[in-house]
Amino acid sequence: MTEVSQVSHFRIYLQNEFIKKCKTNSKFSLRSFARKLDVNPSTLSQILAGKRPVTRKRFIHFSEKLSLTPQEHEHFFKSITNSKIKNRPSSPERDEQHYQDLTMDTFAIISDWYHFAILELIEIKGFKEDFKWIAKTLGISINEAKIAIDRLKRVGILKVNKDDKWVNHASQFTTTIGNDFTNRGLKKLQKQILMKALDALEEVHLEERDQTGMLMAMHKKQLPEIKQMIKNFRRKLCSYVNKAKSKDAVYQLGISFYPLTKTYGRRES
Repeated sequence: MTEVSQVSHFRIYLQNEFIKKCKTNSKFSLRSFARKLDVNPSTLSQILAGKRPVTRKRFIHFSEKLSLTPQEHEHFFKSITNSKIKNRPSSPERDEQHYQDLTMDTFAIISDWYHFAILELIEIKGFKEDFKWIAKTLGISINEAKIAIDRLKRVGILKVNKDDKWVNHASQFTTTIGNDFTNRGLKKLQKQILMKALDALEEVHLEERDQTGMLMAMHKKQLPEIKQMIKNFRRKLCSYVNKAKSKDAVYQLGISFYPLTKTYGRRES
């Protein structure tokens, strides 16, 4: 089961469970998940996409089918809404639920690497607005691609123009989900980036990657200036990359600069 303490919204939990099962069983589908939950596939699809709320009655049903513990049941109960009609007049309760939905979508976007990778793919020559092509290109499941694209559209980062072409609006994206939430999401993202770097070490030819390290003695007072130098380098590199008129790949840059020497005693705040 997904680590419940790291997810506070039941819809996100369902998405994670679905993706997890798809990864362990390539034949597992939305219909398979719907059968497990004893619900109509189209209804489940709308719930996973955030187009339909989970009523309290349906949540209790899902809770039983998923064999949630009493603690897990209570954990998710607060995220459930009784709203049944998507476009009914606004109310404080509905506005709050909508805000919570967008908050959880935002958390998922900043904590899973492939969301922004999909946005970068839009800039690639030969890009296809096709779930299968995106999934194959990024090495993710089709269901991961579908759910990620739904999230990006819900928060307004990914939009579709009059010609049915996808447009990346990430430059206008800001998150106000709170420092604790943001930090948790970024920590999860950094772990994924490190794991992807390990995968590249084994799977990507040396001519197509650059993974190096430096070991140096320094004074800790230099750290703020070093951080700024790294930031300046990232911005300069980004500016250089954006000058390319034709792009054919999406790369991930990860820079780690950390102490190998231990500082014992109480950590300063």
